[in-house]
Amino acid sequence: MKMKDIPSKTKMVLGALLHDIGKFKQRAALEEDNGSTHVQIGYEWLKDHYGEGIISAGARNHHGNEPETWESNISLIIYEADNCSAAERKKYDPQNDKGKEWHRKIQLANVFSRIRDPVRVKDGSFFPSMSYYPLGVLGEWIEPLGEEGANDKDAYRRLWAGFSREFDILKRKSCHYNVEAIAHLLEKYTSFIPAITLKVYGGDDAASYRKHPDISLFDHLKITAATASCLYDYYAARYQSKFNENVLKDEITNWETSGDTNSAPLLLIGGDISGVQNFIYTISSKGALKSLKGRSFYLELLIEHTVDMLLEGFDQTRCNIIFTGGGHFYLLAPNSETAQKTVAFVRSRINDYLFKSFNASLQMHIDFVPFLKQNFSDASGPWRELGRKIESSKQRKWEHHLEDLLDEPAMPEESCLTRNCEICGREDQPLNPLSDDKSELLSCQYCREQYLLGSSLQAAARKKNRVVIYRMNDRPAGKNDICINDCFYHIGESYKDDVGKNASAVFHLNDWDLSNYVHPHSRPLMAGVFFPEDCRELEDMALEGFGMNRIGVLKMDVDNLGTIFSQSLPENERTLSRMASLSRNMSLFFKYHINGILGMDEGYPTPFLLWDRKDVKRYLTIVYSGGDDLFLIGHWLDILESSFDINAALRRLTANPYITVSGGIILGDSHDPIYHLAHQAHTAEKAAKSGTKQSITIFSREHVFKWNLVALFQERIRSLADLFTTEQNHLGLPEGPLSRSMLHRMLLLFREHREKNGAVWLLPHLAYLFGRFRPSEGFEKSWSSLKDYVFSTNVDWHHLEMVVLLILMMMRKEKDKQ
Repeated sequence: MKMKDIPSKTKMVLGALLHDIGKFKQRAALEEDNGSTHVQIGYEWLKDHYGEGIISAGARNHHGNEPETWESNISLIIYEADNCSAAERKKYDPQNDKGKEWHRKIQLANVFSRIRDPVRVKDGSFFPSMSYYPLGVLGEWIEPLGEEGANDKDAYRRLWAGFSREFDILKRKSCHYNVEAIAHLLEKYTSFIPAITLKVYGGDDAASYRKHPDISLFDHLKITAATASCLYDYYAARYQSKFNENVLKDEITNWETSGDTNSAPLLLIGGDISGVQNFIYTISSKGALKSLKGRSFYLELLIEHTVDMLLEGFDQTRCNIIFTGGGHFYLLAPNSETAQKTVAFVRSRINDYLFKSFNASLQMHIDFVPFLKQNFSDASGPWRELGRKIESSKQRKWEHHLEDLLDEPAMPEESCLTRNCEICGREDQPLNPLSDDKSELLSCQYCREQYLLGSSLQAAARKKNRVVIYRMNDRPAGKNDICINDCFYHIGESYKDDVGKNASAVFHLNDWDLSNYVHPHSRPLMAGVFFPEDCRELEDMALEGFGMNRIGVLKMDVDNLGTIFSQSLPENERTLSRMASLSRNMSLFFKYHINGILGMDEGYPTPFLLWDRKDVKRYLTIVYSGGDDLFLIGHWLDILESSFDINAALRRLTANPYITVSGGIILGDSHDPIYHLAHQAHTAEKAAKSGTKQSITIFSREHVFKWNLVALFQERIRSLADLFTTEQNHLGLPEGPLSRSMLHRMLLLFREHREKNGAVWLLPHLAYLFGRFRPSEGFEKSWSSLKDYVFSTNVDWHHLEMVVLLILMMMRKEKDKQ
């Protein structure tokens, strides 16, 4: 692609996206840049790669003290967008602050450390300890540190070298004009770089930290690009020919104060899918694993498809996306007639498609609110109002389809007169074999598409290939694709030119290698798709796991998330950039890092193992993970241990004790109906959240434990290591002081004691049990440890009951599948 073929608006967006690239290069302290400002450095670098023009001018003219800034509307728009995006920056107050300094060594403060205790927000205090990010590359696991370090020039040079290398790869393929690819490159290399390096010394350490930079260079650049794109369309539409003929200095730099829709230059648009839980989980156990993953991933694609329809409808880029995940999205748009008509059109088209395809079980609620320039400093008002409008929409479901809903029930489709879809139970669609390997199962078209989607994802995940999803306007011949509203999505295990040449967009799944972004419309897609390499069905997972052949289901989400975003941020810190940064980082955890945590990938926190064993694999899969919650299914022990891993990883990533999760784990059979398992898991999760939260329900509502107590399970179980042996797939019990019957008897005593509220006299029974056995040589240490704890004054009987139950479950292993 040549420069002359690039629209002026795209050049402006790239100029805004790269306007501060000089800060990155300046901090690398290269000899060629000695004595130059970040403006000069950025301008020269952009001129070398894009030539003289709009893009390089974005770096040169984004400050008000540059005369050229005031000579064109595009420069003024980038200047204004830069100011809006930087609304969170704290200024030096000579009356209250002790001093200030600019220094490249300043580290980025952890944005999660701005979150107060959501339970005690009215108190106004209860902030977490300070923490800071070291420099690093996104795609790897990087967690904040409690001690402030220094970003030295060598670390910056390594980052700059990596950025330059991958930029050159994109440039050689003429993909450096692809806004989405450049944004992804910036996200990879500048997510841990502070947008500014001004350190303000306040009256005390807390005051200094509140003014410490906590917005990354990437978040600043992305919001600047989105804002510039919106302002360009807004002012061009509002002033029309005047926009092309005159420099609109006063008009563009004016901050309107009216809350009237017409005076707000932007719109905040939100979307939410209702009916998600029933849609995913109301299926039978037949072909469950692939169907579950297919349905879940279908919803991911539905959100992306809807967002793309909106963005393409009003000519914006994916920089405008503030957040997608959990069946929700938020984005910025220009406040124009075109944008408002696009919202109405997309809402109608998507919902007509969903109504027809899924019998009104899914609905997309989309709405918008005006967004003033002042709202960049405090976005909570529009955010709250948009939430109210979407909730109101949910109370009026299908108001435009009431006649259809009230129609007489239709006769079943001809092939459904004697049977219905064996996956979802529908009887209004023709039935066909689910797949070539499941020809005995008959399903409707939609269940078949979702099953094949899940199958393709499963195959690609097992091979750990670079998965791509092609978006086609026409169905490719001989391909198994999923159709969403006249578009077809095809999964490939790596990018192929012969397929990509017909694609209108290409999504690269969890891929941070920019050399793969070779399509003009390549863009990243983060999603939880972890799947074990050597298991295809739930039965396989139950059989291959360590211990009893049962499956487990985990449902988990972040506690008090609504309060965290609406109240836990102090009022003067609820800027759009900060809320976008919080949303992005939380989403990355649940949509990207979750794969590395479950896969126990190198660089991620050490996995939690109740029992130390070799060649550990996690026999489980992600049904759904996004936004702030997840749903996992697999072997019960891997589910249990992974819940500990997820909790620990989130605490380390946020470094904030007030950001917690709660979850519920239930046991099931691989042939149990999925909706039944999902309902049980939901009940278990509610039990964990019924008290002070920060808890996990293990197997039943009677077993709710705080996370810190759960960690003691491992300590107690491993203290008995000498009493057991580790077999290939279960715990063994050699001849010694313990027996299965004694463990079962202890379990019954502990359970009876709990169920009767301590009315059972445990100690005499336990004294009798322990008195019957004498440890043989080699077992004395573990036996004494168990005995001392049982008869100590600080024994926790409920805790001990669960320890014994887990040991018995790890000892049991059936030879056959369930």
